[in-house]
This record gives sequence, structure tokens and C-alpha cells, in this order.
Amino acid sequence: MTAHFRLSTITPVRAPINLESEDLAGFDFNARAPLPLTGAGFDTLFSGTGKPAPLAWAYGYGSLENDLCPRFFRPLFKRELEFANGSPAHETLEAFCTKWALNLACAELYIFDDTLALLRLDFDRPRSEAPFDLITSDQQSSFDAATSALALTLYHEMLYPDFVETTTKLEDIKSDTIRFRKQAAFDVFNDIHFDNKEHKNERHVLWTGRTIIVPEQGLEAKNKTALLEWAACKAEDELQDVGFGRAHIGSGNCLLVAEGELDFAAREWFRAQSLCQFYNAILATYNAILKSILLQIGTLEKRGIRKGRRANALLQTMTKRLDHLSFASMEFGESRRGAQRHRRLVLENTITAWELDGVAGGALEMAEFARKRLERLESRRRSKQNRSIELILTAIGGVAVIDLFLSLADVTHTGTLYEDGIPGVLDAFAALPPDSWIWAATTIVLLITLSVYRGRR
Repeated sequence: MTAHFRLSTITPVRAPINLESEDLAGFDFNARAPLPLTGAGFDTLFSGTGKPAPLAWAYGYGSLENDLCPRFFRPLFKRELEFANGSPAHETLEAFCTKWALNLACAELYIFDDTLALLRLDFDRPRSEAPFDLITSDQQSSFDAATSALALTLYHEMLYPDFVETTTKLEDIKSDTIRFRKQAAFDVFNDIHFDNKEHKNERHVLWTGRTIIVPEQGLEAKNKTALLEWAACKAEDELQDVGFGRAHIGSGNCLLVAEGELDFAAREWFRAQSLCQFYNAILATYNAILKSILLQIGTLEKRGIRKGRRANALLQTMTKRLDHLSFASMEFGESRRGAQRHRRLVLENTITAWELDGVAGGALEMAEFARKRLERLESRRRSKQNRSIELILTAIGGVAVIDLFLSLADVTHTGTLYEDGIPGVLDAFAALPPDSWIWAATTIVLLITLSVYRGRR
């Protein structure tokens, strides 16, 4: 054992990949384009972050090491980050490791669909250092903030510039199995745009989750107490069995007391947690977009029908968003059922701790609420338009009625009719002067117009 513990961090960030997920769900990627995507064209993407790396995760049916995970929840690209000596990212990383006496164990980027990626940074505390001084009550808040600041800085200094460069490369990729959409074609996740103008946009980095993985063997009672306090775990008996150790999963800090090697525990922990982190990031992004849309709806309601086209466009995109959110929920359910061995235990405990089912239900309710408000707005707009159309048609019909009365009055008072001895409409028109019938026609038209107007109020 060469380290006191492993610090594993996962940071969901925004990336420039947005595919037609629903259409691609049925693609046989294993036969036509295995994931993660590799090859001459694909390997040129995200080259500024690091080199392409294989994904040592088995999918489909087979052994207990295989997870039956749908393609939507598999990373499209994996990159091992490389920090050039003297670069701002390298200096930032070195400063962090020096201050907190940590060694970098792993730096990887997993790029998914839906404009999201997971930045994984793992660190070891060497045996030569004090074991857990950085999680004391005096240091905890500073240490937690430092890990979040590190991920934020690395994203802005290293990842985001490469993402901007990659957006132009995506358009040059020619593939029969996958099509990368331009940013202008992003409809569901159109809240971001990758260019130099948004270089410091805080929305691009969502949060940083921290997990301390410590071996059970040789863990002293006082150190275990400090770890429990850091993870906001009230007592040791609250640690949940996850197959290869016991864990407490918090909203920001997690603790895993592993029974075996730290490397194995860290790999399996990230593999299971990545599903929840990706799904939670989708839901968080949806909530931010939906709240922005609700503000737009409120503005449209105040403006009435003057922005009818905008309301109709919002309604169409809202329908797409609701459909895609339902699709993501179904795919996550399949991933949940397809997880095996201890990964299923980690997954289920994380879902329960983060209340992901409730978060997903809340997002669906908010999306449905926004859609219904847009439908009511569109219904009022169409109702007002229909009322205007009905009044126009009523006016046209009124003119026709007046014209009919004028024609009948003209015929009956020109003396061209002969007496046939049969009482009829023409006799009635002949009995009164033409002005009387004109007034009668006008009165009828006014009454009909008033009735239509009152009926539409």
C-alpha cells in the first residue's frame, strides 16, 4: 500500500457534442462504430486535452464484469489529460498538489452526448505525509473549495479552448454511422455556445463531487471519525455495503472504506458513479433551461399575441425537450437495471442518496408545466386570431346580405315584374319602400356582428 488514501473527484462540464440521441439509440455501434469513437478522424478531436484512451469497461451480455448499458450512457470519447510543462494548467495543478501534499493519480476526460462531459481527477496522499490533516474542521472548507476551484481553472485554461477548436473539426468528420450537429442546430440544449466570447462562463462547470477512498486495513478509530465527519456521516453503522467496501454517499462529499486495492476500488466507483453524475447533470441542465423558459413565457404573456411566432417556436422546442427528457429517463432506467455486481449497489445507493428519482420527476413536472403554459398562451393567441377572422367573415357576409336586399328591392320597384297571384318574398319587398329594407338589412348585420363578438369574449 503506497498511499494513505485516494481522493477521487468528478466534475460534470459542458462539451460541444450534441447528437440525435433518439435516432442513434437503435444503431449497432458495436458492429459499425464501437464506443468510445476511435480512428483517424475521431482521434483528431479534443487533441488539445490529451491523447485518446481505450475504455476498459465491458458492456452487453457476458460475465459479471459486463453491464447492459445503453449507448446513450456510454462515453463517446475518452481522453487522458496531458499537462505541458510550464503551461497555466500544469502550474495550477502543481500548486494544488504542493499545497495539499497530494500526487496526481489519474486525469481523464469522458465526453458524453447532450453537451456534457465528466472530468475525473484522482489524487493520492503519500505515506510520507500526515494521513488526514486536510479534512480537519480547520481545513475542510478550504480543501473542498480548492478541489472545485482546480476543476474550474483546468476547464477554463485547458478544456474550453480545445472545445472551441473542436467545434470546427466536428463539421469535417465524415461518417456513415454518426453525425455531429452544428451549434446552430442545437435545439434541446441551446443554452450555451462555444466561442471565445463565453470563455469564462460559469455555467460550463456544474459542480465537483469528492470521494475519499481509504483502505479498511489499518484505519485508526480517530481517523475514521474524522472521515465520517468530512463526509457528513453521523455514525459508522450508517455506511452502506457496496460489495467491495462500505460507503456513505453525500451530496458533495462521499466516503468509501474499501476492502481491497485502492486502484480497483477507484475504477469501479467511478464507473458506477459516472452514470449518476451524467444523469444528474442532464437534470440540472434541464432545470436551468426550464427556469429560463418560464421567464420568457412570463414576458410573452405580458406582451399578448405580438410575439406569437416566438411562443409557437418555444412550444415546439419544449415538446422536443419533454420528449428527450423522457428518453433520458428511460435510458437511465435501462442502465440501472443492467448494472451488475457491486456496481449495482453503488448505483442504487447513489440514486437513493441523491433522490434522483424525485429530481427526475421534478424536472418532468416543470417541463410539463412550461409546456401547458405555452399551450394556453398559444390557445389564447389562436382564439384572438379566430375572433378577428370571424368578425371579418361576418362583415363580408353582412355586405352580401345588404347587397341581396338591395337587389330584391330594386327588382320589386322597377315595374318589371308581372302579377302571378302567388304571395311571396317579392311581394313583401314590393310592399315597403327600398330604404326600409336597407335599414332592415343593416340592423340584421349589426345584430349578427354583435352576437359573434359577444360570443367570443
